[in-house]
Amino acid sequence: MHIFTYQPPSIPWLDIRYKDRDIIVMNKPSGLLSNPGRSPDTHDTAITRLQQRYPEAILIHRLDCDTSGIMIFARTKKAESHLKTQFQNRQAKKVYIAEVQGHLQALEGKVNFALGSNPDTPFSNAQRDR
Repeated sequence: MHIFTYQPPSIPWLDIRYKDRDIIVMNKPSGLLSNPGRSPDTHDTAITRLQQRYPEAILIHRLDCDTSGIMIFARTKKAESHLKTQFQNRQAKKVYIAEVQGHLQALEGKVNFALGSNPDTPFSNAQRDR
């Protein structure tokens, strides 16, 4: 059995794409947790890195550890409330791009079923993000 060892990427350390007085948008690399888990060795995360520079940053949503992508953080309680309401009401538009192996017959299409977990990963991403 493969034992998961958390080894977050160090490059880029913090990839901020946008910021203003209310929000910060960052590009989270694959392999970095969104927020700390219970184990002390999972303290290096997107939110803890961001809070080193912007202590007021508030986590709004998460991405799985293995998923790279854009995350939005609030800088005020008012922005936090507005953003969390938008996510809860499914007003935030999410787009996922997958890298696939093999040859596809069609140049475009839709995946209309759930993607499965990686069988080589000993526990689910949800367990790692806790």
